[in-house]
Amino acid sequence: MAEWLRGYEIKLHLITPIMNFRTEIHINPSTNRISHQTPMVLIGSCFTEYIGCKLRDLCFPVFLNPCGIVYNPISVSRSLEIMIAGKEFTGEDLAFFNDLWFSFDHHTSFSHPERDSCLEKINRNILEGSQYLRKAKFLLISFGTSRVYIHKKLEKVVSNCHKIPSAEFEQRMLSVNEIIELTRETMKKIVTLNPELKFIFTLSPVRHWKDGATGNQLSKATLLLAIDKLVKEYPDITEYFPAYELMLDDLRDYRYYADDLLHPGTQAVQYIWEKFSDTCFDEKTMTINNELNSLNNAMKHRPFNKNTPAMKKFLDHHKLMAENLCKKYPFIDFQKYIEYFS
Repeated sequence: MAEWLRGYEIKLHLITPIMNFRTEIHINPSTNRISHQTPMVLIGSCFTEYIGCKLRDLCFPVFLNPCGIVYNPISVSRSLEIMIAGKEFTGEDLAFFNDLWFSFDHHTSFSHPERDSCLEKINRNILEGSQYLRKAKFLLISFGTSRVYIHKKLEKVVSNCHKIPSAEFEQRMLSVNEIIELTRETMKKIVTLNPELKFIFTLSPVRHWKDGATGNQLSKATLLLAIDKLVKEYPDITEYFPAYELMLDDLRDYRYYADDLLHPGTQAVQYIWEKFSDTCFDEKTMTINNELNSLNNAMKHRPFNKNTPAMKKFLDHHKLMAENLCKKYPFIDFQKYIEYFS
């Protein structure tokens, strides 16, 4: 190729505008910032697990899903009202199937072959969650679906079907008004209990494919309309974080999904977390997160041989780092790091 032509190609490249192949969502920073000194309760769908585990790993004071993962607004409200009342479950509140005791108000992670063990875990979580809700500064609610399953014999919406035959249930879709009225009443009770608490609503980016493609979209749209109404009705204490839109409209590609093509993959979770961080954390909190990430990454280090001078130096260095950060940030518990590197 002639030299003058190469130069011409370079000039063309320089004046050609860079093409943008995605529509990035820019979120305004929240006026209510989350710090390592603001207790927080998270409740709802799988998305709360994603965000909650990230917060917990970074030593934020959080309490996550007191009844386990719950998906629909009725189950979310019931879980919150159980915490508000500090309800104590008894054997009469449990059912037995497939050699397991369980509660229809709880996720399968609470199920147990021994009835007393099941009750002990349920009641311990309720007590801790009830105490946390009274001091929390933020409550993140993530709705997953507006479709509910009703146990025919009990005439009750269940949080989890516990693999019981589908013939024992009927299903229906909640209306926008039902979700608004139910959530509004629960919010009023929570604010009476804890006047300083603020609400963050999200719509889970997980696709509920059992509803079908159209059913999933109708379900999500119903939830979104209800959330929008609540946020507009209570602008001083509520806000919306667009996790669903980040997944569906920003990333918008199957490569960002897990192998089941329904749940967000690792990259997507990290991207949504970074957007959440930019929205909800101030500069000081971000700095602390970076320092804690250094310790977390060091804890994941797996040496070929633990009994080497280099490994001892590595452990001593990070133990000293944790001890120094403990002095720098006395409001954070660094004990797990100090013990690990000891």
